[in-house]
Amino acid sequence: MLRAADVWFGYDPAAPVVRGVSLDVPPGGFLGILGPNGSGKTTLLRLLAGTRRPSRGHVTLDGADLSRVPRATISRRMAVVPQETQLAFDYTALEVVLMGRYPHLRAFEIEGPGDVAIARQSLEATGTRDLQDRLFSTLSGGEKQRVVIAAALAQIGQPGAAATSHAVLLLDEPTAALDLAYQLEVAALLRELQERLPIAIVVSTHDLNFAASLCRTIVLLTRGEVLASGAIDDVITPAGIRALYGVDAEVERRPLTGHLIVVPVARTGPRDSR
Repeated sequence: MLRAADVWFGYDPAAPVVRGVSLDVPPGGFLGILGPNGSGKTTLLRLLAGTRRPSRGHVTLDGADLSRVPRATISRRMAVVPQETQLAFDYTALEVVLMGRYPHLRAFEIEGPGDVAIARQSLEATGTRDLQDRLFSTLSGGEKQRVVIAAALAQIGQPGAAATSHAVLLLDEPTAALDLAYQLEVAALLRELQERLPIAIVVSTHDLNFAASLCRTIVLLTRGEVLASGAIDDVITPAGIRALYGVDAEVERRPLTGHLIVVPVARTGPRDSR
């Protein structure tokens, strides 16, 4: 469904930050993009979302090149949850979620009862319905993240449904500023959403254990290039972690949850993530 084929991009043409990346996100897929800081994860996510255009290669959605698809059409199929959300004015949580409905409105059209219903469904889906009248600025970090995810669900939602079929949710470092309890909450939320809704999820993160607990496929990114990609058991390995981070680690599957867990042991040498 969502595909990157030999994608290159650089803010300075002489210094590309994404170099020949190819990946596939099938309907209902859960892909993790893993890499150290500065490896090109956020830029790659923007290329997948169509907010940056590759200098070489193509990003396609259902076979259509994103550069030729109207922005509103893309926004009704794909939504991005940024690492941090800053608002210029005080908005309630419900108003923030209603912002996700903008791609569905005509020029000068305001949200109608159907849009409000979808916004409330999205709040319900993320466990934040009781926060709808609270100012966004008064929410905790975990509550804010859930409300922003609700706005993304409202963006890819249609009347009478929580999300369109074959929609894509892209998240950039969704747990970077959260404490451990909220990290677990966000992970549980994403797992639950994909079990209930017809969406694919792409998450960019440097958190190995977060990705290992959620994703089915992984792309390891270093210096803008794919180091390895494939099923999680084939990629999250001691050798892969050593090559990506310069760290020796133990990788095991926990009997209680069935998830992989990564335990760093020692630094093995310098790492270059340019």
